[in-house]
Amino acid sequence: MKDEITKLSQMSKEKAMLATVQQIEKGCRPGDRLLIEKWEAAQEIKFWHQKLCKGEKKAIIESLYLCVLNDFLVPSWLTLAFLRAYRDVNHYRAASWDEVFGLPHRKGIHLKAKKDEKDKSVRVWVRVKQIQKTKGEPIDEFLFESIGKEFGICRSLASKHYYSLEKRLNPMK
Repeated sequence: MKDEITKLSQMSKEKAMLATVQQIEKGCRPGDRLLIEKWEAAQEIKFWHQKLCKGEKKAIIESLYLCVLNDFLVPSWLTLAFLRAYRDVNHYRAASWDEVFGLPHRKGIHLKAKKDEKDKSVRVWVRVKQIQKTKGEPIDEFLFESIGKEFGICRSLASKHYYSLEKRLNPMK
């Protein structure tokens, strides 16, 4: 029998979306991962496997995270890669976890700026939803202009923050 990651990665996005609609109609508990989210994770794991084959060490930790998040059985290639990396540190062949798993962030990244950007995306998205719910305003350039002023950013950045998070939260739209 094929494992869940293989089954999902071979499924078309359309089929995954239809199955997600059925999952929602049947009723799912808060916190349950939607099938489309698991499908996307399976696609990402496939991507990271290819990256690992090309020597990208970060692929181990990224794939492991996706497996744990989605309650997937860890594939044998990932188990072996993790064990090798762990042993390299444990047996003093590598000096640090960064050496075996890669750096968590690219060099030169400003963590505070990235964190602020991520936080602002969430606040912009929530504000758009609040205005929609209370005032019924359409989501358009005027709304983003208003929200941009509220958060001290330009209209296009407010729009970018909103739509990037909207796409992640509602992949079927």
